[in-house]
Amino acid sequence: MKIRPASMADYEELCGLFDEVDILHREGLPDIFRKPDGPPRSRERVAHLIGGPAGTILVAEDSGPLLGLAVLWENPVSTNPLHVPHRVVEIVTIVVRRSARGQGVGRRLMDACLEWAKQRGAAHVEISVYAFNADALRMYAAAGFTMLSHRMTLPL
Repeated sequence: MKIRPASMADYEELCGLFDEVDILHREGLPDIFRKPDGPPRSRERVAHLIGGPAGTILVAEDSGPLLGLAVLWENPVSTNPLHVPHRVVEIVTIVVRRSARGQGVGRRLMDACLEWAKQRGAAHVEISVYAFNADALRMYAAAGFTMLSHRMTLPL
């Protein structure tokens, strides 16, 4: 298995993977997430993530279709005077193709994400996960992530 930066040639396969994670979110939180009218991510959005100076999409591949992807984004250093200034990379999403789960793809993507963040001088890597996503919570905890905050909601 190889981890590499995505290219626009991967667009269709990236959309298939984004669709898998989008379905998970629509099923888990149907009052928040809906199916988009067009593709899961626009070509412009994917091009910005791939080619933008502050982010990337990493993909896992073997022979055959892409096995997974990770979207990373470097957040600006906080200007809040109460915060210790530091660089933070956010793992926006990790998706592993359903048929490839349990084969170490997520772990390899996570390792590549952490390496990307280190190369950019990040002091912290953050990831958000919805409470219903027990599989992701287990994977992130196994990778060493700990709870930073609890964000709560109250539907009205």
